[in-house]
Amino acid sequence: MTRLANYWRKLTYSKKFNFLFYFIFSLFVLFVVATNFIFIRGLSKQEYKNNQDNILTIADTIDEEFISLEFFTYKVIDNAHIQSLLARLNLGNLPFQEEVQLKTKLRDEVYTLSSYEKNVNSFYLFDAEKENLESNLFSSIIFFDGLTSSDMINQLGNQPQKGKWFLSEDGTRAVLARNIFSTDTLDLLGTIIVSLDTSFIVNTIRNTSLYSSDDYFIISYEEKNYPLENDLPKIVKDFIENTVFVNNSIETIGHTDYFIASGSFNDGKMNISGMLPKNKVLQNIILLETIILSLFFLLVVSMIALSQHFIRSLVSPINQLAKKMSSFDKDKNDFQTLIEEKDSTMSERPDEIGALYSNFDALITEINQLIEENYQSKILYQEIQFRALQSQLDPHFLYNTLDSINWLAVNQEAMEISDMVTSLATLFRRKLSNTNPLHTIAEEIEIIDAYLMIQKFRFGERLCFSYHIDEKMTDFVIPRLIIQPLIENSLKYGLEKMNQACSISLTIIPLDEKHISISVLDNGPGFLNSQHDKRKSSGVGIKNIRERIKLYYGKKAELNISSVAYQETIVSILLPADFTEV
Repeated sequence: MTRLANYWRKLTYSKKFNFLFYFIFSLFVLFVVATNFIFIRGLSKQEYKNNQDNILTIADTIDEEFISLEFFTYKVIDNAHIQSLLARLNLGNLPFQEEVQLKTKLRDEVYTLSSYEKNVNSFYLFDAEKENLESNLFSSIIFFDGLTSSDMINQLGNQPQKGKWFLSEDGTRAVLARNIFSTDTLDLLGTIIVSLDTSFIVNTIRNTSLYSSDDYFIISYEEKNYPLENDLPKIVKDFIENTVFVNNSIETIGHTDYFIASGSFNDGKMNISGMLPKNKVLQNIILLETIILSLFFLLVVSMIALSQHFIRSLVSPINQLAKKMSSFDKDKNDFQTLIEEKDSTMSERPDEIGALYSNFDALITEINQLIEENYQSKILYQEIQFRALQSQLDPHFLYNTLDSINWLAVNQEAMEISDMVTSLATLFRRKLSNTNPLHTIAEEIEIIDAYLMIQKFRFGERLCFSYHIDEKMTDFVIPRLIIQPLIENSLKYGLEKMNQACSISLTIIPLDEKHISISVLDNGPGFLNSQHDKRKSSGVGIKNIRERIKLYYGKKAELNISSVAYQETIVSILLPADFTEV
């Protein structure tokens, strides 16, 4: 648990928001899926029930016809006149004329009763000896599938009963055979066989809108199944012949699942079963589920997109502020960029994020002001020291003294001393008398010439100095004394530490349209750590030069040092070319 808590604390707010969202969203999805499953299951049960109810309605319709036919036979066997005619015919040895008359009356009587039965296809009467009363030529009649009237009568026996049904193999015909007994003596008088046209069953089924040509319907009677259609596929036919149909069950034939719905009729002796393709039974539900899942998918995608947008809008400002703070921590001197990148829309927000941005911007502005004040204080302090040095010397007294020495040297024909004194006077005049903090490169070169003239007397041929200055650069304005201290450093840390000659060169050229390059090169021992050199030269020093050019030019100016001992040490200054006014 502690490890999990530590892992949670280390996560970013973005990841925490995403984790919480997806956790809650997963619970929501599980709830919706479970609800949808229960809903679809309930609809499926209802759809199965609707189909079952429809089968029961069909069974009731069939039952009405079968009951009507049985009632017709009951009227026939209960008719006293018919019983009387049959009794007389069973006596035998009747004159032919009388026998014909009796048979005609008997047939007319039955026809009269059958005229109200629309589905009675035909009927046949037989006497107690199983003789056909309709024809003198054929005592037995073949009905279907090799089944004869004699076979039916034999199966009835000699005991009173409601009769027995016989169905054709293809289910298109049904026959009811029923014995006729005397109501007085209970003697067997004969048999009536009625043929029923079962096409009304198929018509009843097909008139139901819930079913299609892909459905199969079967009548089951006495443990045998009779399909109501011909030309069945062999796999379906084999299945029907060998299956005991169970109501509300699912059976698989090949790769198709069928829903079995059954209904009984004829006092439960017969069943009609429908084999309905499951995918068609649930077709509307499948369509509904597809629509629900599609809408749910769109909802999920929309919720994820909206949540990600919301999380980004909530976390992005915090991440941006953290990035600003991180950059501030890495470069504590680069406050100007942070100030320039201030986003007023964020600091003006009325929420907590707006307060964070506003306070951070105020903090950066205040720190930048303090840094600028600190830099200005340092430069002011150096200027005050410089001014103090100037004020300690009386320039006029110093220049007059140097002039006196120069004239004395000239009178004594000591020209070297005269040149040295002249250079020293020029150096003092440029350094001490001019109070302007800026001057041209040409004026800086005059100071360098005077300084080198003095040093030449000291080092002689060991000092080798050369210029490489673009003529266009002489009028370029720079801060005073940012080049001469570099020459002074080359002498102090290069020439003074060498026994052989030291080559020093000054190069001032335009680098491109926006920058100029000032570089001092020598072949002295160089610096141990050129990129982070902190030593001070005589005079203002390299550190002072860095601070002064940063004060004047900001980030547009650079001072870089590269050094390879006794080969090449370069101190270069990169200045913007658009700084031209004093």
